[in-house]
Amino acid sequence: MVLLAVLWVQAQSEKVTLTFNYFADPSMQANVPLVAEFERRYPHIKVLHRTLPANVDMMHDKYVTSLASGDSSMDVFALDIIWPAEFANADWLRPLDDFVTPAKRATFIPSTLPPVTWKGELYALPWNCNVGTFFYRLDLLQQAGLPPPSNWNQVVESSMALRERYPDLLREPLVMQAGRYEGLVCDFLELLWGNGAEVFDANGKVVINSDQAVESLQYFCDLIGRWKLTPRAVTSYKEDDSYVAFSQGKALYHRSWPYVVKTGIEPTSKIYKKVGFTRIPGKNGPAHGCLGTWNLAISARTRHPREAYLLVDFLTSPYAEKTHALESGLNPSLSALYHDRDLLAQRPYLPEFLTLIQTGKPRPVTPLYPKVSRILQIQVHRALTGELTPRQALDEAAWKLEELRRRYPGVPLT
Repeated sequence: MVLLAVLWVQAQSEKVTLTFNYFADPSMQANVPLVAEFERRYPHIKVLHRTLPANVDMMHDKYVTSLASGDSSMDVFALDIIWPAEFANADWLRPLDDFVTPAKRATFIPSTLPPVTWKGELYALPWNCNVGTFFYRLDLLQQAGLPPPSNWNQVVESSMALRERYPDLLREPLVMQAGRYEGLVCDFLELLWGNGAEVFDANGKVVINSDQAVESLQYFCDLIGRWKLTPRAVTSYKEDDSYVAFSQGKALYHRSWPYVVKTGIEPTSKIYKKVGFTRIPGKNGPAHGCLGTWNLAISARTRHPREAYLLVDFLTSPYAEKTHALESGLNPSLSALYHDRDLLAQRPYLPEFLTLIQTGKPRPVTPLYPKVSRILQIQVHRALTGELTPRQALDEAAWKLEELRRRYPGVPLT
């Protein structure tokens, strides 16, 4: 113990420089004062901010290029929830189990830990949380004496009833994201899970073309084609497109992410005090929302793993996450902060979001997820645009996923 103490004192006297890599976005501005506070607490450590494009695909490609080339200048970096398994399997991340204590692990919302765990080892710490959320016009439902929908039938029936009641306002009552990108996969998986279906079963078998999965995609298609509750243009929508429709008061329902809550709490909003939210509706009751956490990891090639972990530990501390939440509006990864007095004074709805995150579900945790996602994006989109029937689209998706397994025989798909 004396020797360890001496080594630590020596380490503190040696100047260390770390790079902290994350995406450039207004929500990340809190990192500057937080890192300054970290440097004050650890004066022997200097942290360089390295921001990357907020576009997740570009950010992913930048990481892959740097890490695959053996770049050792990346110490700590932010990872989207769908990357840890891929990066860990490639030996680009340093396992954190020898740093993270059981007490530290217990502070995180339990649902956020499986996506950052690969082959039984922890490779990142959850930093902030997103989850698929179902927003609704509280005022319109109350005027009609209707509760928020919890299943698919209620979504359809209430949409039709209120469209008839407000024909000029709610021509297409439901908006979501169905362009051919990752957001479409999130929306589709929520429908899939809401009908008891999966992409892979517990043994990794491809089950994307089960009867329940086909029924889920058929429902998605019917929202657009049969019932015309969702605009046909939704097949090109991303988050900003659906947000505009809902925030302008032109939609009854909006499947999106927690940031949309601001449409109901900002006095300048057209639907101020007229917005509620709930879990994603499933076929027979509430379903799982798709988890969208960002996480902090350490490069396997860092020259300073101990100091890098000190930064990760600080940024995922109650002090840092509370500061970030107050300044950026992001949802923390620590369970206790959802009951923090200061945060509740600013955001009284936080405990409801905690429930959504606790019941949230990750996308398939596999190193091959980018390839899995591309297959799902293409096939689901072909069904939504009428090029294929839901059965044809998912049979083809199943064949392509099986082909993926044959091309990468040693890599688990789940």
